[in-house]
Amino acid sequence: MGKVKFMEANDVSLFIRFIHMGKAMIDYTAEGDLENFKRLFAEADDKEMMFWHVSKCFKAAVKAKKLNMIDFMIEELELPLKHECFQGYFHTFLFQCQEAEMEEDEEYDILFKIVLIGKY
Repeated sequence: MGKVKFMEANDVSLFIRFIHMGKAMIDYTAEGDLENFKRLFAEADDKEMMFWHVSKCFKAAVKAKKLNMIDFMIEELELPLKHECFQGYFHTFLFQCQEAEMEEDEEYDILFKIVLIGKY
């Protein structure tokens, strides 16, 4: 967060852009709009700082049950399961996977099995 505080103090326009990009990423996540999410992430100057937004996006994806977004964040962005964004949400995600397994929802079931075998 030191980089963000430095940006806020020294380059307000860049800081505002950073905040707006994060808000847009969260909105795209809640809608399940993976293409625009990827586009914004790719446009970012500092990928490390963008992971602060990704952690917020993960929470939005779990709440909205957007499997494509969850899968992208875990698989493509290699978000480790020990990342702070999972605290308080990973159990919700696992519960949703268990419900999906009972309802025979194949997509969640596959991701649940990947998590259970410890791929991450």
